[in-house]
Amino acid sequence: MHHNVVGLSTRLDGIVEFELQRGNSIERIDRPAGWNCPLAVIFRMPLDIVGFQAVAGIPSGVRTWQNRDTHYPLETGYVCEQTNHAIAGPTAAL
Repeated sequence: MHHNVVGLSTRLDGIVEFELQRGNSIERIDRPAGWNCPLAVIFRMPLDIVGFQAVAGIPSGVRTWQNRDTHYPLETGYVCEQTNHAIAGPTAAL
């Protein structure tokens, strides 16, 4: 399975593929997704960050992030530090 998100940072490809293979689906693609994010892939379900890291680790130049500002959807995901492209899903309930 290969995603069809045109222009996405190649550093994030493996994460998108992992999420699609585990049954998650892309809800939307935002271009731009804010003043500092030219592209964001938003998934329907929370991302399995722990599961991906156990299999592949975090790619070089990628970090995890979480939005806690209640003015926006509460999301957790990854960002490419070079391109500012993001992958996110709803923050999992505790």
